[in-house]
Amino acid sequence: APRQGGGPGARLRVAGLRLVLVVSNHWGDFGGAPMYLRWAGLPDDDTPGREAREAFHRDERLRALFRDHLARLVDRKNTVTGVRYGDDPTILGWELMNESSARATSAVEARRAWVAEMAAFLKARAPHQLVAPGVWGYGTRRERDEWIAVHRLPEVDYCDSHLYPEGADRAPTLARLLDLVDDRAQLARHVIGK
Repeated sequence: APRQGGGPGARLRVAGLRLVLVVSNHWGDFGGAPMYLRWAGLPDDDTPGREAREAFHRDERLRALFRDHLARLVDRKNTVTGVRYGDDPTILGWELMNESSARATSAVEARRAWVAEMAAFLKARAPHQLVAPGVWGYGTRRERDEWIAVHRLPEVDYCDSHLYPEGADRAPTLARLLDLVDDRAQLARHVIGK
């Protein structure tokens, strides 16, 4: 029988906190997309003229591996509470990939299709939890347009962004951070509707 009152899930509930679980990483830290590419025998670097992450998003073998990973996580039972992750009320949602990004037009389209597919797959198994893509954010108009397009997908529940107010040409300031947050919040509410 599961222990009652212990473990992180119980502590989060008592504190009134919920978490977002990050499923994978665009970068090689802890494996990430490059590890999936290596498992499939594909190049794992983004050399000029070829974007390896496009293969990650497009290759059916890699999509199948990722779906298997999602299913294993959602169906896993918390060893302390006995609650399946896909049913755990302390899990607010899932972020598909930390700092997902794509540059080439074909890579952008492949990533958008991948986000829709994986979000739908996850939502079918954890219908009471939210799903976000994990798109890092934007710095250019083209990246902003894609950020909007990804978050407008009906399979995506809310907008997320990773903010880095310090840039090569400026020191981080509270005003800069607030501008970045406000910009994304306005787009989320008034343009995307989430």
